[in-house]
Amino acid sequence: MRKKKEKEEEKDGSLIIPPIAGLPDVPIVGKFLVSGHSVDQKLMHPYGMAGLLDTLSPQTKSKVKDEVLVYGIKVSPAEDRLMMAIQKMLWYKSTKDKKGKLISAGNMPAHRDMYGGESTDFPALRFTPAELYKEYTGKTDYSGAEALYIKDTITKLEQRRFLIVYKRKYVQRSARGKSEQREQRIEEYMPLLRIVRYYDLTSEEAAKIDKGDRELKEKKGEIVVIMNPLFIDQIDTKFIEYPNNINQRTAIAAGGNRKVTQSINNLRDHLLRAISSNKRKDNAITEVNRDKLPFLLGLDKYVKESRQKLLNDSIQKALETVARMGLVLDVKEVTGAQGQDKLVFVLNLEY
Repeated sequence: MRKKKEKEEEKDGSLIIPPIAGLPDVPIVGKFLVSGHSVDQKLMHPYGMAGLLDTLSPQTKSKVKDEVLVYGIKVSPAEDRLMMAIQKMLWYKSTKDKKGKLISAGNMPAHRDMYGGESTDFPALRFTPAELYKEYTGKTDYSGAEALYIKDTITKLEQRRFLIVYKRKYVQRSARGKSEQREQRIEEYMPLLRIVRYYDLTSEEAAKIDKGDRELKEKKGEIVVIMNPLFIDQIDTKFIEYPNNINQRTAIAAGGNRKVTQSINNLRDHLLRAISSNKRKDNAITEVNRDKLPFLLGLDKYVKESRQKLLNDSIQKALETVARMGLVLDVKEVTGAQGQDKLVFVLNLEY
């Protein structure tokens, strides 16, 4: 006779976070779409990933040999903030139809190159430095020091390569009209973006810039970014909605830009992914096993080093921040049917 599945039991004092007020006077005004594949890559973690390297093709292995390998997209809080700003500009500067479906990505002719074994369009995005600084800082009166920091961040990010491995599902239709579910595996080891700067100048302006006129160079300059196709791959069907002011909301909830951590960003993105997915299912719950949580939040180093206090403090900070952002209505710890500790997040599907 089949054993009856035990019910989950809520632990005493299971409320992980106290009631926290939401962000004051920071409404969500508009949203932009981010490729679900790109967020999946950000949330990849080593838990259960042993042996992934053995599954890579010889071509991919040859690219990553003799290098320290990190699975997925692991970026600093500053780099994360930068990529959010660029992805927002990509969405709003792209061409869409009346229903909001993407027609062409970017605001320049796409760059054609190999990706996933096929010749693929890489989105090309043009913007001014001032636009980037405004999106990154959330203000128009950014300082010269902030501008230099953002320049340094994007320059360093351009030089990094990431191991991107995922499966994309699609439907292939034959000439006879039959449909077949197909799956394609993407394997790439490459940068997230490539930057090309150019200036549309008069001869007089060019001469001044050659003599060191930095203010004119900054004012007249434009940046062209060639972006990884990951950022638009299947974005019409596999996407996550982000508030236009996601960077500002995260910083305010964390207590300032310098208080934003990778663990906060990871939990934020995990919950936004769950909200986008569950809106179509009308299900307001998502769960994470307690033993997997440190890996999801990028805190596995603390686990390996047995730094329990730092681990607990970082998890608590991340939980409080997403609650303050309004992403969750409640977080509880329960004992699962198999005896495992789980965190249950009650999602705010109106986010």
